[in-house]
Amino acid sequence: MRRKGERGTTLIEVMIAGVVLLVALLGFAGMATTSAASTGVAHRRGTAVYAQAGLIDRYLVSTRSTYANFTTTVPAGTWVIDNCYDVNARVVASNPTYSTTFACPTGTTFYRTWIWLEGTGPWVLHVYAERVDRACLVANRYADIGCVAADVYLSD
Repeated sequence: MRRKGERGTTLIEVMIAGVVLLVALLGFAGMATTSAASTGVAHRRGTAVYAQAGLIDRYLVSTRSTYANFTTTVPAGTWVIDNCYDVNARVVASNPTYSTTFACPTGTTFYRTWIWLEGTGPWVLHVYAERVDRACLVANRYADIGCVAADVYLSD
């Protein structure tokens, strides 16, 4: 014998519960995607700063004759590649002679640091670190979430 007030769930109640569950799952998926992208960006920026800090440390302890040699071999106002780094920020290639035609090896290079030295003493050292495996250009190096750039200017 059935009581009058006891019935099962209706189709509309099941559909509403399904929609609520679907919205919750979509929100969770969106949050996970955003979190993963943000973590990747933070890692790339941290790696660029690490590479840049190594370059700065090296130039801070360099003799001033290093700067003088640089300014006599590199044309004024020219950016020169200093080092090429792999995905773990290990140096894969260096440019010890500061050749303006130096190129990083393809396939293994994820980051590269550039330097530009101006002046005749005191010098101003410009340092730029960038990610290269994503076709990051000067125009999009700060705007594209896949690119990373960091600029530092040191005065002697």
